[in-house]
Amino acid sequence: MTTRTDDPFHEDSCAWGGEEGAPKFEDPGEDCPALVREHALRPRNFGEMSPGLADGYALLDDPSCGDRLELWLIIEQGRIFDIRFKSNGCASTIAVNSMLTELALGRTVAEARALGNADIESAFKGGIELKSGCPLAGIKALQMALDDCKKK
Repeated sequence: MTTRTDDPFHEDSCAWGGEEGAPKFEDPGEDCPALVREHALRPRNFGEMSPGLADGYALLDDPSCGDRLELWLIIEQGRIFDIRFKSNGCASTIAVNSMLTELALGRTVAEARALGNADIESAFKGGIELKSGCPLAGIKALQMALDDCKKK
């Protein structure tokens, strides 16, 4: 496997370090609520889309910690037909973005725009609190990707 060391998704810094490029995910531990742990270890909709396929794209970088979040989506007949994300963030960031993609998938653009962190917290049934930090980036990325769709 060839690894680019200038790639923010390099094996030492994120989930993209598994064998043959397969993702590896940080285990938040058995004390973590089961649903949060499930999404952290087996995130839904994780991975990128082929260039040119997505109707909307967002990239968020946090230079203070090196975290990066990319989000792609495809809109068909006014609904989110497909959504993917890629992040080198912590287990909470992966779990939150996994849940966000599950919540957004199939919704109309207007419904997706109305999603907020409270919806993600509710979906985790109180197992996660979103007060600060990188996990909050998902909603912002979704809004940016929807704005990108609108521009096209």
